[in-house]
Amino acid sequence: MVSILSFLPDFSIAPGLPQGKLGLPVALVYGMAAFGALSSGLLLARLLAAGLSSNAARKCSLLIYACLIVPVPLVLWLHNPWVAVALLGLVQFAHQGFSTNVFGLATDLFPTRIIGTAIGLAAFAGNMVGLSPAPKFLRRRHDRALTTVSSSSTPGRVHWPK
Repeated sequence: MVSILSFLPDFSIAPGLPQGKLGLPVALVYGMAAFGALSSGLLLARLLAAGLSSNAARKCSLLIYACLIVPVPLVLWLHNPWVAVALLGLVQFAHQGFSTNVFGLATDLFPTRIIGTAIGLAAFAGNMVGLSPAPKFLRRRHDRALTTVSSSSTPGRVHWPK
């Protein structure tokens, strides 16, 4: 998911889509990601209101968001750029819902006096991964993989600009 968020502004969902036309698709994906973070609390509250324990509600919520991330590889074979944008948005929605739940899980697991420290260390570690050379390595791997997909018999519509 780091690579999707890091490279989404450079990401051309359909070959030939000009850079100036990427604003709305990128905004849609980021908007869906923001709504995913907000929906996590709403889903958890509804599950708790339905009578599930805190543990069961948290795990059920994590499972729902984890299942929504599964179809991300399908974006490579989509013909319609707006369907690809919707699928990437759904994946980001689920990713943010899942990560919000993980941060909320800290409030269930740790004593009150160290919750901030635990969440701060986790956020710091996540940001360090974002700053690491891993995204550049991933981009090179994606370039090779997507070139293979585009040149094969599949209708690979995804394109990473050079």
